[in-house]
Amino acid sequence: MRAAQSLFIGITALMLVNAVDGLKEVYFGMLVQALDTVVVTFVLFAIAWPVFFISYLLNPGSTRGMQSLTTHKASVRRCVVMLNFSSAALWISFLCALKWVEPAIVSALVGGVGMVSVLILNKLMRPSAVMIGADYLAAGLIVFASLYLCWASFADRTAVQDEPERYQVLLGYLMMLVCGVAMALTTILSKMVADHGVSSRYLYAHRFYLLLAISGTYAALNTGALSAVVEHLVTLTLLALGGVILPLLLLQEGIKRCEPVTIEAILAMAPLFTIIFQAADSRLTFSMFSFIGVILICMAATYNGYAHLSRLPTEGVNV
Repeated sequence: MRAAQSLFIGITALMLVNAVDGLKEVYFGMLVQALDTVVVTFVLFAIAWPVFFISYLLNPGSTRGMQSLTTHKASVRRCVVMLNFSSAALWISFLCALKWVEPAIVSALVGGVGMVSVLILNKLMRPSAVMIGADYLAAGLIVFASLYLCWASFADRTAVQDEPERYQVLLGYLMMLVCGVAMALTTILSKMVADHGVSSRYLYAHRFYLLLAISGTYAALNTGALSAVVEHLVTLTLLALGGVILPLLLLQEGIKRCEPVTIEAILAMAPLFTIIFQAADSRLTFSMFSFIGVILICMAATYNGYAHLSRLPTEGVNV
């Protein structure tokens, strides 16, 4: 019963992440049309990171997991270093992709690439992880839907009214590929750290140093772009609170309670929320081609999640 309750809380947290991320992706997509994406990333995390770090310092239990570690302490620190790289790649590539590609497609392809990457990386990095046939079937369907959405984008069949140049679309897809792999790596590394009993406060206080260093250096060298972004400081502050801090905290709760493949399967449903919210973006119109691709990915994710829920007695749940 306790395991079932824990898994339910984890899945609920991940579904809330989907809803918040759907709204965030659409708004970010509109915002980065006129602003530099890397500078936007810097300002968002210059606001969000101090909140995480202060929360870590003010909570006496935040370091309890690290202090109790002996043989695993070096392993945790290696994971945190790797998390700095994956987090930087994830956020910068994500916002760059939103500049040129329909938000629902970004969400769908990142989720698809992420799930396939999890299947590969999870076995390499966590050999004890339980994999089932549904994982591979769902991943295959997601890959198919991702390729279909790729075709729709290059054939000008998506919701974007004013299609960008072909090289911009290609760059957008490259960024989505990077983002999906980085998301999978971030999920697995976060799970490995959580398995050692390290708190989410410790993790978020220390995983964004490289992101801030890269984006901050870029912003310092592009003062004109920084000035333009600072004009939207109030909006970016609200986005940092509701679009960065809140979903990251919810995501860590889901990571703590669910297996990585289950996490990626649920997060792969995010495009359904995105395609609903993007009706508010005047740049976009409804596209049946995009909708079909999104539905295929959501069906695969739902099937995979159900398959793991049916195996609850044998699937480990860490609290």
